[in-house]
Amino acid sequence: ELYLNLDTKGYFDFKTGENKRIDKLVLKNSTITTNTDFMIKSINSKIFSNLDNELVGIFKSSLSDQNISGSILYDSDQSIIRTNLKINMDEITDSSQYFSMSGQEIFKVTMTFSDENLSMNMVSNLTNTNFSASIQDLNNKLNENTETSIYIENMSEPSYKIKNKYINAYIKSSGDGYFAFGENYQKKIKTSKYNNGFHIYLDLDNFSFDELFYGSSGDDNNLLKSVNIKSKQFNFLDNKYSNINLNLNLEDEIYINISGNELNGEINIDQTNFIKIKLRDSFIN
Repeated sequence: ELYLNLDTKGYFDFKTGENKRIDKLVLKNSTITTNTDFMIKSINSKIFSNLDNELVGIFKSSLSDQNISGSILYDSDQSIIRTNLKINMDEITDSSQYFSMSGQEIFKVTMTFSDENLSMNMVSNLTNTNFSASIQDLNNKLNENTETSIYIENMSEPSYKIKNKYINAYIKSSGDGYFAFGENYQKKIKTSKYNNGFHIYLDLDNFSFDELFYGSSGDDNNLLKSVNIKSKQFNFLDNKYSNINLNLNLEDEIYINISGNELNGEINIDQTNFIKIKLRDSFIN
C-alpha cells in the first residue's frame, strides 16, 4: 500500500537523456513488502531527487519489533537507509547460566534494499549492554566498551554475525550457531555447520573449575550443546595447572573431558550438582 504525493520542477530531455528536474516525493502511512515477504509498515518519508539521478531524504517507519527513523540514499542498483536503531539485546540469543546479554543498545545502522533482499549492518560500542558470564576472565573483557558490528544478511530470516576485537559469533534465526572468544578455535569454527544447537568456544588466560558449577536446570538453554575451553592457567581443587583443554557436552547432565599438563580425565556433573571425577596421568597435591 503506497500513499504517494509527487511534485516536480524542471524538465527531462528524452532525446539527449539530460535531466534538469528535481522531484519531491512524500510517502504517508505506507507499507512495503520485499520479494522475501519482509514487511515495512507505517512509512512516512520525504524524498528529493537531484541532478545526479539520486534520491535522498528522511523517513520514519516500523519493522516487526522496532520503530526506526533516519536518512535515505538511493541509486539505480540499491537503496540505502542510514539510521539509529534501538535493539533489545536480550532477544538476540537465549540466555544460559554460562552466557547472557541484556540492555537496550543504540546502533548506527545501514540498511540495504535490493530487488531480492533487505540486509542490515549495525555498529555500536555497546555502552548500554551488560554481558554476564559464569567465567570471570570472560566477564572482564566483554564488558569493556569496544566497537562491535552485527550483520544481518536477510531480514526475512534473520541470522546474526557478531564481531569485535574479542568475539566472533554467528546466531541463526533457529538459535543454532556459535559464540567464540579469542582466536584458538577459528579453524574448527570454519569447518562446522552448526545445525544442531549452540556451541561456545573460549580462549582464556585464567579459569577455575568452580566457574562451571551447575545451576538450576530450569534456567538452562536447551539449545546449548557444548562449551570448549582452552586456558593458559586453570585452578582445579586448589591446584594450579597450565595449558589445559576442556570439552563440555551438555545434555541432561554435564560431561567434561579434560586434558593438559599433569591433569587428564573425565568429570560428570549431574542436575543435583553431584560431581564424579575420574583422573589419569594427573598430579594433585
